[in-house]
Amino acid sequence: MSKKKISSYATPVYSIEQQWELVAKFRDLLIRSAEEYPEAEHVQVQALPLMTLDTAQVGIPFRLENDIFGDPSPTLAKLELDWQSWNRRHDCTGFMDRNPNHRSPLEALNACFYNCLVPPPELLLAIRHVSSSYFDAAGTVTLEEAFFGKTKRKVGNYSARVHSEESEDARMRLMDIYFPEILNRSERAQEIVKWLRLDISPETLERMVNKTRAKKKAK
Repeated sequence: MSKKKISSYATPVYSIEQQWELVAKFRDLLIRSAEEYPEAEHVQVQALPLMTLDTAQVGIPFRLENDIFGDPSPTLAKLELDWQSWNRRHDCTGFMDRNPNHRSPLEALNACFYNCLVPPPELLLAIRHVSSSYFDAAGTVTLEEAFFGKTKRKVGNYSARVHSEESEDARMRLMDIYFPEILNRSERAQEIVKWLRLDISPETLERMVNKTRAKKKAK
């Protein structure tokens, strides 16, 4: 890993929990901006500057920290009002949840694209901010670390962990719904192993499901 020094102006690396906190802060600021500047939807608002005059002279990137912790602005109001208007025109109120049940903001964004929905602006702003932490790190942080954290030993990267969790959940659900009124657990395990041609024994499947169930109860 590179030993390059990271500028004190660099955007910090956020955990997934902190990323969701960013989303919530942006959402609050967007809604307050729309309430304070309701006319912003009907006017042309200039794009946010990439650099200020003072910082441009010394080459320091301007990260607009006030767009998270500062005051409402017409630019943020326009983002919010335009998004609300699009949802009304396309009758998406029943499909777009501003508190999505996803593991990470990036997965929530992907779900919006998958369902052909315009993502809420707080999601885009948070992901823009997280991506800044990757570029600001000047090679000392991987894209995986910036969005999902460090790879865990014996478990793998984020994608591997998600795949493992989803496989565990699928096995547990299958054991629960596979003719429980007819077959006992051992018989269900035997039928599932045969049906899915799993390369494990029925006893192993039972142990795996029991382990998953115990893990979920412990949370």
